[in-house]
Amino acid sequence: MSNRGPLVTCQGPDDAHALDDIPIRPREGKLDAICPTCHGRGQWNRELYGQGRTIRHACDHCLGLGWLETGDDAIPVPDIVLGPHGHPKWITRQIPASEQGSHGRGHSLK
Repeated sequence: MSNRGPLVTCQGPDDAHALDDIPIRPREGKLDAICPTCHGRGQWNRELYGQGRTIRHACDHCLGLGWLETGDDAIPVPDIVLGPHGHPKWITRQIPASEQGSHGRGHSLK
């Protein structure tokens, strides 16, 4: 089977096929409103290949959660840190709601 590249490439969540076959995420915790960028999906299709295969990109607006905090509650965000002896460890960071749109995946959360 030859790899000829993507059949469709999307530049952002507003492109025609960017949200194809991505379900709306359930509301988690106290998050208040569906994200207007990804429409509650938390991600969008960057590249679509044949047979339902895709490469997806997490939404930078809602941090991949699909929902936004409209009040002042802190937002739990999963992250990885180095634990004792240099081993990776999953943690949950609490970021202020006012900083929700300023952090994207791959950015440092402090």
